[in-house]
Amino acid sequence: MNNKFEYRYIVTVREAEENNLIYNDSFDVNPLPFGFMNKKWEELKLKIQEGDKLIEYRTSEKSWEHMSGREGIWLVRDSKLIDQIITEMN
Repeated sequence: MNNKFEYRYIVTVREAEENNLIYNDSFDVNPLPFGFMNKKWEELKLKIQEGDKLIEYRTSEKSWEHMSGREGIWLVRDSKLIDQIITEMN
């Protein structure tokens, strides 16, 4: 992880799901956390261990201006990236 991010903050599983609710008529459940990426999210959740952190991040505004922006959630353990889900990119 580097310092080229506009924001990074710790969230709970519940907060991450509430912040990423997606509505779509094709879903059996509405709203569905992370929408079409729900399976990836569920797989990430299975990896969470005690002491891990979920960190919501967004790359710098400059990265978005240069069409390389990213936003998502990191699963971090002992300062190491274990997994991530990208929720937005350009």
